[in-house]
Amino acid sequence: MKSSFSCASYQGSARAAILSWKNHHDEELTPFFADRMAELVHRSSLVEWCYDHRVHSLRIVPTPSSPYAAMRRGRMHTLSLAYAVAGELQRQGIDARAQSALNFSARTIKAVHARGARGRMRRLHGNVSVRAAHGLHGRHIVLVDDIMTTGSTIRACAKALIEHDALIVTALTLASTPVAHPGPESRID
Repeated sequence: MKSSFSCASYQGSARAAILSWKNHHDEELTPFFADRMAELVHRSSLVEWCYDHRVHSLRIVPTPSSPYAAMRRGRMHTLSLAYAVAGELQRQGIDARAQSALNFSARTIKAVHARGARGRMRRLHGNVSVRAAHGLHGRHIVLVDDIMTTGSTIRACAKALIEHDALIVTALTLASTPVAHPGPESRID
């Protein structure tokens, strides 16, 4: 399976809507974005991949926000996306559960201010960890995020999960930058 799939390119009205939902409490957009993520489950062929590979159970793991961002937003905004993905997979007969399994502990600059892939990786290095007692050993994981710009967040989350013997299947995002997203899917390795 390809490493990542996105609903849209992170530009224009898609960018404006995601930022409004994410940072300005436009929570009425949550059902709309949940529907787009459910559609992406099918566009990514994730259901077919599961059946072809006899994978009957998935954990849908949202990427974490910094403690400051989560407090400012008053919610884990990517968790609603993970629930949407899990719900659609369940409707297709796959045991899928959203699981907030990751922490982001940094008190560094905001992601949008960390320039380029190297700046974002420095911001994330050593700051993404798996929460204790989540039992992810041997589990198939789908990572979920709102925006993929350089792929650094997805890579850092995947690395932390792989260190706990989790198996990364793919990543699903609302949007990705044209650089990170050259076509209908893009690689994260």
